[in-house]
Amino acid sequence: MAGAPNFYADAACTIPLSNIDWGTMDPGESKTKTVYVKNETGKPDCFLVNIYPLNIVPPEFAQYMTLTSDWLMFTLLQRNQIHALNLTLAISSSIHGITSFSFDVTSDWGFLADLDFGHDGKILIDDIAVVAQHMWTHEGGPRWDPTYDLNQDGKVDITDLALISKFYGKKLTP
Repeated sequence: MAGAPNFYADAACTIPLSNIDWGTMDPGESKTKTVYVKNETGKPDCFLVNIYPLNIVPPEFAQYMTLTSDWLMFTLLQRNQIHALNLTLAISSSIHGITSFSFDVTSDWGFLADLDFGHDGKILIDDIAVVAQHMWTHEGGPRWDPTYDLNQDGKVDITDLALISKFYGKKLTP
């Protein structure tokens, strides 16, 4: 599943988002920041698969932080559609010895058309069955095919089946 919508700092999507300033945070504190996502991929029916931190500095900060979003995993974003996305950073109350931190935020996206394995313009039971046939496979395994790892986590499991099942009966937007 290639391509990704762009993130912006403003609702008009004129200021590309390069960083999020979380400011000073105390142990046990949470902060929410709103960013804006615009589907400028040229493809319709885009959906967020996963959003997560990368390049955490210092690395031990990872055990004390949680990054979440309010995006519903199966919400479709059409061409040029803008969506407000609230990101919440929570710091564990047990954090100690860390006075500053930084991390990058990355995301994985999918397109409904990539789930139409039968190429018939709709997500049908045969599309779901193809994913089910690859259940319990994983990277490096003998039957591994990343095409069916819909949430891009290195394995095909119930989460991938739930993802495609959510779109059962959905027609593709031309």
